[in-house]
Amino acid sequence: MAFPRPAVLVLAFNRPSATLQLIDALKPVAPRVVYAAVDGPRVGVADDERRCDEVRHLLNTLPWPHELRTLYREQNLGCGPAVAGAIGWFFGEEPEGVILEDDILPHPSMFRFFAEMLARYREDERVMHVSATNYAGARGDADYFFSRYVSIWGWATWRRAWNHYSFDLSGWRDGPDVLHHPGVEWRARRHLAFQFDRGAIGLGTWDFQWMYAVMRYGLAITPSRNLAVTTGFGADATSLRSVPQKRPQLQEMPPELMHPSSVEADADLDRRLFAEQLSRASFAWELSRYVVPSPRLYHSLGRVVRWAASTGRRLAS
Repeated sequence: MAFPRPAVLVLAFNRPSATLQLIDALKPVAPRVVYAAVDGPRVGVADDERRCDEVRHLLNTLPWPHELRTLYREQNLGCGPAVAGAIGWFFGEEPEGVILEDDILPHPSMFRFFAEMLARYREDERVMHVSATNYAGARGDADYFFSRYVSIWGWATWRRAWNHYSFDLSGWRDGPDVLHHPGVEWRARRHLAFQFDRGAIGLGTWDFQWMYAVMRYGLAITPSRNLAVTTGFGADATSLRSVPQKRPQLQEMPPELMHPSSVEADADLDRRLFAEQLSRASFAWELSRYVVPSPRLYHSLGRVVRWAASTGRRLAS
């Protein structure tokens, strides 16, 4: 590849097949520096230790020349603390880089796009995040646009941006209102406010804390083409249990980029992003709030339901 290859952080857990798919997708790019973070096995969960060991072995034997740095947890921290801690560890070492969870399949051109965006906006503190996915399509000639929404299905950022991250969402309740902007409609505001409340009381999430930081301090870049897909749906998924109605295909980013004329959020495309990518989840959350209005109670009931479903599948097999 004839472009700078940023360091890559791979976030994994107990899915060897997904990790192997990601490794195969990385082969054409062969990143020179790879950070691998794997959460520890859960206590009392059959096969977790074996599966975590398989994932670590795959990451320890990447099939291209590289420098590997690892953060392999002995104990299970859970999705929120494990991922947030791993990203903090990564940016403690690197000034910028790419973050990929184990269920992400990137197009090779994603890395060229990320490399150019990281370099172009390195010193521009208005820009906080670079996404790989696009559910909204494009408008106009530019090859990317600016948004108030982030996607974590393949993304990149800088240490200077991650420094704004707060796992406990300090500032959410008594800080500036980040939700009243053009393009952030009432349903999006309600959905995000509920999610920010969940993050503020430590309920198993890390990504909405990052969404808050980006919305408070700057903007996200969204490509006009879809440069990554996720395979993380179903019973083994970390958080996504159902397959979304619309799943865009992988597309290639052209080598010569057409840049937007200004650094400002595109409100119309933000409305489309919410409609295509977040609105189904928002609708489910809206229904749930009438039944279970407390984020803490909702989280507890969700854990019980997932445990019951998992137990039922094991007994039926």
